[in-house]
This record gives sequence, C-alpha cells and structure tokens, in this order.
Amino acid sequence: MLYRRNRAKTGGDLWYLEKVSDNEWTGHPFLENVSDENWGRFSPDGGYVAYVSRESGQDKVYVCDFPHAERKTPVSKNGGNSPHWNADGSELFYVEGNVIVSVPVSTTAEFAAGQATALFPLSGSGFWDVFPDGKRFLIVEPVGERPEPSIHVVLNWHQKFRGRERR
Repeated sequence: MLYRRNRAKTGGDLWYLEKVSDNEWTGHPFLENVSDENWGRFSPDGGYVAYVSRESGQDKVYVCDFPHAERKTPVSKNGGNSPHWNADGSELFYVEGNVIVSVPVSTTAEFAAGQATALFPLSGSGFWDVFPDGKRFLIVEPVGERPEPSIHVVLNWHQKFRGRERR
C-alpha cells in the first residue's frame, strides 16, 4: 500500500507499507524529497508506481520503478494529475488541465511511455476512475442543479426529544 506522508522538511512524500508478520506492518519511505509527491498508484504487476510531483514547478505525472526508485520517467509534458493504470498495465491515464489523457506504456524490462492522446473533457467534481478494460470510465457528476448552501439552526432541540429517552 502506498500512502502520502506530510513532513515539515520535505512536504508530501510517498511511503509504502511492508508486511512484517501477520499483524504487523512497517512504513518505509519510497519518494522523499522537497518536490511534494502525491497520487501514488502501483502498476498492475507491482513493479512501477505512477505518481504526481511538483519538481518542475507544476504538477506532472512520472513513473518510477518500485521499490528502489532508481529510474524515473516523465509521462506528462504539459502538467498532469490523478494517474490511473488500466488492468494489464499497457496504458496510463491522467488528467491534464480538464481533459483525460491516455498514454500507451510498456512495463516489460524497462518502463517506456508513448505519445499522449487527449480522450475527452473531465467535467463535474473531478472524481473519476477507469474500468479494468481501459475503455470505460466512471466520472462523478452532479445531477440537476445544486441547492444553495444553507444552515439550519434548531433552538431548544432538547425539547423535541423529551420523552423519547431510552429506559
């Protein structure tokens, strides 16, 4: 499991959990530097991690070998966020601006990324996922008009519950 750990010196870092025994797990740093990494996702074979880093001054998608983090490959050229792998690891999806982008990738021997292709605009909340086949997407969008936010203040609320106490 990958997770983000915020630290004063390095900002957001990616760490992973390693199982030590049946009931014990230990956290280890995976990517720990001052560039603020997040959105870590394992490739289906577990040999690579797609993540977002701000090392260039803007959020971009990178892929790095796991667990050693020795070879880092930039995937997005014009910024990117929220990477997702398809089920067989042959394609990586991410959001560039407000567009979902697809990149063919290879995870055999060494990681290699092909040319990015814009698929369609991402609207709504920005929450999305890709089905294992890589051909269908789940995108959370609001239905209908959003109600105006409101605050309801209830005075003497205890009076409404008087007589309903459990005995």
